[in-house]
Amino acid sequence: MPDHLLLGRHGVYYFRIRKEGGGELRLSLRTRDKKRALYHARKHWLTMKKTTYEPDWELEAEAQLDRIERGRKLVATFGRLDITDPLALRNLAEGGLGGEDLRAYIAAVEHDASRAPVVRMPTLTAESAAPQHRGRRDITLRQAIAEFLQDKIDSKEIVPSSHKAYRIKLSLFHKIVAGDDDGFMVSNLTPDIIRDYKGKTVRLARHTGRGRTQLIYADKEVDRISVKTRNSHFTVVKSLLIWAENQRLPVPEDMGKIFGKLKLRFERKRKELSAEDLKLLFESPEYQKGTFTRPSDFWCPLLSLFTSGRQEEVCQLWSDDIFRDEATDLWVLSINGDGEGKKLKNSQSRRVIPIHPILRKLGFIKFASGVGKGKKLFPDEERNGDGHFGGFSKRFNRFKDKVGVQKNGTMKDFHSLRHTFTDRLLKLRPPPNDYIKNDITGHSNRDESENSRTYSSGASIKQKADFVFKIGYAEIDFSKIQPNGWKRKLKS
Repeated sequence: MPDHLLLGRHGVYYFRIRKEGGGELRLSLRTRDKKRALYHARKHWLTMKKTTYEPDWELEAEAQLDRIERGRKLVATFGRLDITDPLALRNLAEGGLGGEDLRAYIAAVEHDASRAPVVRMPTLTAESAAPQHRGRRDITLRQAIAEFLQDKIDSKEIVPSSHKAYRIKLSLFHKIVAGDDDGFMVSNLTPDIIRDYKGKTVRLARHTGRGRTQLIYADKEVDRISVKTRNSHFTVVKSLLIWAENQRLPVPEDMGKIFGKLKLRFERKRKELSAEDLKLLFESPEYQKGTFTRPSDFWCPLLSLFTSGRQEEVCQLWSDDIFRDEATDLWVLSINGDGEGKKLKNSQSRRVIPIHPILRKLGFIKFASGVGKGKKLFPDEERNGDGHFGGFSKRFNRFKDKVGVQKNGTMKDFHSLRHTFTDRLLKLRPPPNDYIKNDITGHSNRDESENSRTYSSGASIKQKADFVFKIGYAEIDFSKIQPNGWKRKLKS
C-alpha cells in the first residue's frame, strides 16, 4: 500500500493513505516544512507497517476526522478566516473558541483547503536525510544583515537616508529570533521561527525599537504598532530572506512567502484643521506678540496655509523663488528642486503658485526681498541625516501642542495645513477642475496624457489666482498678527 504526502492549499502537509475496501485516512502533520513532514510521515508509515494496520493508528486518524467534522460546524458559525493570520486566530479565541474547538476549526479549514496534487514520498536514505544545504556558506545572522544592508546601498536599492530604518527593523528581527546570541547562524532559521517572529511582531507595543533594547508587548490592540508599521517590518525581513536565498545561504526555500502580500499604503489619518485649531495657532501669543525665535516658525505655517506647500517645500525656499510674473504682474512662489539642498517629492510637485493677498499684507514680499538675491529664505533650517527638516518639525509640533490643538483620534501636524488649504479649495463655488486643482497642490493629473505631461507648463497663473485668491479663513483675525513676528536676526 503506497504512502503519500499531501500539500494543502495553506502550505500544511498531510499524511494520506487509502484504505482497503475504499475510503482514505488523512492526518495533518502540522508543519509547512517539507523535510519535517517527510520525517513525521515516515514515522507514521513505519508505525502503521509495524502494527499491520492495527487500531491505534487508525483510531488516531478517525479522531482527526471527528475533529474535522466538529470544526466544519464551527466554520459555518464563525465564517472561514485566514488561519495563517495570528490576528484572525486571536479574534476566534476572544469570540469564545476554546483550545480544543480552535484546533478543530483549524483542522477543518486545513483539511477542506487541501486540494493540491499528491506528492509521492521518496524513500528515506542516508543521502536524502542529510541537510539540504550541505557545502553552502553559513554565516551568523548579524553578518548576513550587515552584508544585506551593504548590498542594498551598493546597488542603490535603498537611499542612505533609509539605511537607518532598515537597520532598526533588522536589529529588532535579530532580537526576537536570536536574542543577544551573536553566534546565531543563518542555518538556524526555520519557517516556524519566522512564523513565531511574525506573531510576536504583531503584539509589539508602539515605539518599540526606537532606541529601546527591551522588547515590549501590548495586550490591547490600540497600544500595539499599527498595521502599516508592522507590514513595513515584515517587508524588510522578507527582503532579507529572499536575498539570503539568492545568495545561496543555507535557508529553507520561499520562507519570505510566510508573510504573504503586504500592504504598505493605507488611507491617511491626517485631517484638516478645524476653525478652533486655526484660531489657536494663528491668534496665539507667538503670532500676536511676535515671540517666535526664527522667521521659519512664523512664515512656514502661513505659507502652507495659503499655498498648500509641504513642509519640505516651504523650508527649502530661496529668495529667487519669489518673483513677479511678467504676464500677469502678480507675485508668485515657485516650488522647485533647482539649487543646492533642494528636492521635490515627485515631478508633479514642481509648480508656481500666486501669492495670496494676505501674505503680501503681512509683509512676505518685503521679507523675501530683504533676504537678498540668491540666498535661502530660512538659512537656519537644515536637513537631518534622513533628509528632512527634523528640527523645524519638532518645534512646530511643540508649538501646536502648547496652544492646545486637539488630535481627537486623528493625526494633526504640519501637513494638516496643506489638507486645510485643499479642503477650502474644493469648497469654493464653483470649485476648480481637477487639472487646475492638481496644478495648485502639486498632485498628478491621472487623466492627463503622456504628451500633455511632457510639454504642458500647467494651468496659467491667472487661472490659479482666480481660485487661490478666493480662499479665506474668516475664523482668523489676521489683523492681530504681528508682522515680522520673530526676535532673532537671520543667520548670515
